[in-house]
Amino acid sequence: MGWRVASLSQNHVAKGKTLLQSRSLSYYKQFIMTYSEIEQQTIAIVDKQLDAYNNRDIDAFAATYHDDVEIHAFPGGLQYQGKDELIKRYGAKFASLVYLNATSLNRIVNGSFLVDKERASSASQDPNIIDTDVVVIASYQIEDGLIKRVSFMRD
Repeated sequence: MGWRVASLSQNHVAKGKTLLQSRSLSYYKQFIMTYSEIEQQTIAIVDKQLDAYNNRDIDAFAATYHDDVEIHAFPGGLQYQGKDELIKRYGAKFASLVYLNATSLNRIVNGSFLVDKERASSASQDPNIIDTDVVVIASYQIEDGLIKRVSFMRD
């Protein structure tokens, strides 16, 4: 079961160590909430997609996507649509690289929406020499248990 911590007010932060020492564990439980079932499913499919991406497994990767998936780039809009095009593009990428790794640095989940700040690194010849290292914002929308829409934002 996942956990998320609700924000503490500035007053709580300002009191710092004194507040932590003066409150019991039951007091802090009010700030901890479990993810809903939908949010757990959203996290699970995106994590499964990231694992398949990191393993360069095009079949497992494509299995996490809806047949009518839409891939967007902000601010350019729709880049392509459909699982066949996704397989074509990512299949070529996976085949051309000897190392590929994406990691979620920060995550926000709300129902069937998940936004990650991700770092993606890749190597084309020597897995010990990173050719590309980028940080992107990836926004995922889940529909019918699969990734239906992704929007990428980067500098």
